[in-house]
Amino acid sequence: MDKDRLNIGIVGAGMIGKVHAENLAYRIPEANARIIADITEKAAREIAARCNIPKMTTDYQEILADSEI
Repeated sequence: MDKDRLNIGIVGAGMIGKVHAENLAYRIPEANARIIADITEKAAREIAARCNIPKMTTDYQEILADSEI
């Protein structure tokens, strides 16, 4: 874990989630988008791939349970 960056989980891969993911990935160097969740697996997978987010899930509870977020 990088102490200089804040680990963040994103809930939702719709239009607003996509905007947040892109901002976190490409415009905020202090942010580390660690996981994205959406009930539509394809949407979460696509944004994770595009924004280099290492984990994706269809269950937002995984974000809440992640002790590094």
